[in-house]
Amino acid sequence: MKSLRPRGWWRAIASTASTAALLAGGLAVAATPATAATSITNGGFETGSLSGWTATGPATGVTTSGPHSGTYAAELGSSSPTNGASSIAQSFTAPAGSPVLSFWYDVTCPDTVTYDWATATLADTTAGTTTTVLAKTCVANSGWKQVSKAVTAGHNYTLTLTSKDDNYTGDPTYTLYDDIALTGGTTTNDFSLTDSPAAAAVNPGASAASTLTTAVTSGAAQTVAFSASGLPTGATATFNPASVTAGASSTLTVSTAASTPAGSYPITVTGTGTSATHTTTFTLTVNGSGPSLVQISTDPFTNSTSQHATEVEPDTFAHGSTIVSSSQVGRSTTGEPPTSAGTPRPTAAPPGSTACFPASPPIRDQARGPGSRTHRSATTPNTAPG
Repeated sequence: MKSLRPRGWWRAIASTASTAALLAGGLAVAATPATAATSITNGGFETGSLSGWTATGPATGVTTSGPHSGTYAAELGSSSPTNGASSIAQSFTAPAGSPVLSFWYDVTCPDTVTYDWATATLADTTAGTTTTVLAKTCVANSGWKQVSKAVTAGHNYTLTLTSKDDNYTGDPTYTLYDDIALTGGTTTNDFSLTDSPAAAAVNPGASAASTLTTAVTSGAAQTVAFSASGLPTGATATFNPASVTAGASSTLTVSTAASTPAGSYPITVTGTGTSATHTTTFTLTVNGSGPSLVQISTDPFTNSTSQHATEVEPDTFAHGSTIVSSSQVGRSTTGEPPTSAGTPRPTAAPPGSTACFPASPPIRDQARGPGSRTHRSATTPNTAPG
């Protein structure tokens, strides 16, 4: 078996066959190290793992043996035979400007390109095209080589790096990859905007609130000012604070008037930054029935022995600035109707019966025969706090 070469050296010139293949594909072979990765996650594998990459195949991992720079490099395949292609892949979006994708590879392939090889493809998922940025290459001792490819700003790409071995005992093939980077681009400051909750329902005259959250998605933080449109008639929107530095939050409060018509209103909240603008939608539903009665007290006192039911205090409901009270005052079990208006009420029940009477004349009396109830109700101004 062929002894393995030392892993700590690299050559600046590719073999004639590999160079011709790279140039035919519009690529460049460079002799200077790549700069650190920007939009590529873990392009130097300095996490000590393949985090940020999707790995497939029989042998994928990282090694500290002879990286191009730093401490680690990705190793696809193995110094022992493996069966098939081992690959890692990552998707990214090319930044603005004139971005260039580059990576370094070092292949050990004691076989021929018919059976074993290193290769790399770049899929432009925006355009729906795939380019072979590294043609199938099999060199016994390639040393570190750099591949560079211009990419289109704003397009989405998937880079796939591969090493293939035919599992033959005498000539295992493996490839190191390192320092995958995007250079030459211009990073645009940008942010995201979300709201929570994204919807609320209120009665006319009430208000609803939502938290607006911003986050830096690229570049540096910027000042974001808020505004709202699409408000219903009589409604107003306020922001606290009115502007934030991207990464901070604000509270949106939408206040309605008593005259605000019922309906569902998608309110567009706009965050205007120094270099970007984003929107989110807050849906406000205004109920059609106005405020509901709110019960604030009750007293269900009952004396079942005497068949007498009364309330020490009435059932009381609040509606805006008005309190509505309703109370049962008495129950008669004698079979006799209540005393008609103008007739003095008895002060005691007839023998063999029970009767209850209000301490003061009711506002409204209703009697419908034996066992009937006598009720009264009143409406008074709401002087309760709030």
